[in-house]
Formats: sequence, structure tokens, C-alpha cells
Amino acid sequence: MHRDDRDFMEFIAEREFESQKEILRLFQIPFPEEGQEQGTSRSSINLLLQTGR
Repeated sequence: MHRDDRDFMEFIAEREFESQKEILRLFQIPFPEEGQEQGTSRSSINLLLQTGR
């Protein structure tokens, strides 16, 4: 039994983030540069991980 799910949650969050970026690329929607993210972004993922939701 493991005690900390954080590494797994970070892995899943990163995969979701990369999947969303790929969808934007497929539809030729510009993706904000690092530090300019809005909406579903790395900062949103970090917030999600911090709150545990």
C-alpha cells in the first residue's frame, strides 16, 4: 500500500495538460507562451494538486 498519491496525480495532470496542448495544435489554436497561460494551465494544475481536488 502506498501513502502518497502526489507523484501519480502530478503525472496524470501533466498528461492532461499535454493532451490539451495537442488539441490546440490540431485545431491550429495558438497556445500561450510559458508564463502567459490562462484558463486550463500549469498554474491551474498546481492549484488542483494543492487542493487535492
